Amino acid sequence: MPGIFLKMLVHNESASPLIIYGFNIIEALGGMASFWPGYGGTNGAVFDWGFQSLSPAKIRRTGDSYAAGISEYYLQVDPGIKPFRGENQFISSWICGLCSGTEKEKALLGYLYPKDQAGYFLYRHIDRTEDFLARSDAEGLTLAPGGEMTSEELYITLGEQEELLLSEFFSLKGPAAPVTAEVQCNADYPRVGLRARLDAVGSASAPGKDARASARVTRDTEAKAPFFDTVFMDADLTCETAEADASLKEAVFGIKAAGYRPALWWSPFAVYRDSDLLKNKPQWALQSNGKMVPAGAINGRKLAALDATNPEVVAYLSAAAQRISEDWGYQTIMLDRLYLAALIGQRHNERRTRIGTFNDGLTAIRHAVPAAFLIGRGCPFWPTAG
Repeated sequence: MPGIFLKMLVHNESASPLIIYGFNIIEALGGMASFWPGYGGTNGAVFDWGFQSLSPAKIRRTGDSYAAGISEYYLQVDPGIKPFRGENQFISSWICGLCSGTEKEKALLGYLYPKDQAGYFLYRHIDRTEDFLARSDAEGLTLAPGGEMTSEELYITLGEQEELLLSEFFSLKGPAAPVTAEVQCNADYPRVGLRARLDAVGSASAPGKDARASARVTRDTEAKAPFFDTVFMDADLTCETAEADASLKEAVFGIKAAGYRPALWWSPFAVYRDSDLLKNKPQWALQSNGKMVPAGAINGRKLAALDATNPEVVAYLSAAAQRISEDWGYQTIMLDRLYLAALIGQRHNERRTRIGTFNDGLTAIRHAVPAAFLIGRGCPFWPTAG
């Protein structure tokens, strides 16, 4: 079967020992973007030829506390695109550096980058159906100055859908042009500029009266229909109080009165691991060896991924989508962290493929709110809108 081989090496070039968390290579077959700074431990590079590598490697200096505010850093992945080499081989080398934001943080830590990390795409016939995971279990590992850490080699097999997808890229004579963070909507929904702005949204656990305070209008210079993102929501809508309900509905009226289209940012498959939802329904989360599969973190709280092969989860997603669209009044919904539906793990229906699970979850949401306009972010493959 066609496959991809990938190996990752990190070398500590800083003068300080570093603690590394969650050093993995996970997921595959991304869209045609070059790079985005991930949130919740899911930094990633989407290669122009269609393979997405999420490397949730988080580090901090020894001695720093998490609460210090400058103790956690993410690896920045910047693919250096090179020409095709041979008929069926394409190489994209990476350089990783700390990208947590401020010059102070960068000065404190120096730079951490791999020297020989590269991805190879090769067609090989091999009898293997396992896919999408290479792991170097480094939870809490201390990497000394000059120290190195390497993942095991990742081999990814490709199904018919993925092979067809990649065959389109191989018809190109060179690397594909980067896609900007913008989508072309249909005639009823003019162009809307999209920007990653998680730092501007409110708390997912208790939006309530803070929803309007944290909201802001985003206007693109080319956009004819700017929209308003009021609050980030994880999948757990059971905790929303009557006050939160009223505030979210009130925000819709205010947004429309100002001449804008209200939109809500929702991660349907992400749920806090310590949420009431999973305390009552732990079997709804994707599992691995009896534990919830790690799915990043938001606001310092760890996430789990909902298992969309579970009929109860599908029914819940449908009801939640209807609540957002019909009860609260948000007809534009930005669906984020969609790759969580396709994480590797033990599912309720073990026969369902990961991409099939992804499709099932989105299908349930689409059928529940047929009139809503959905924008997909963080997809396992292809940016989506419609």
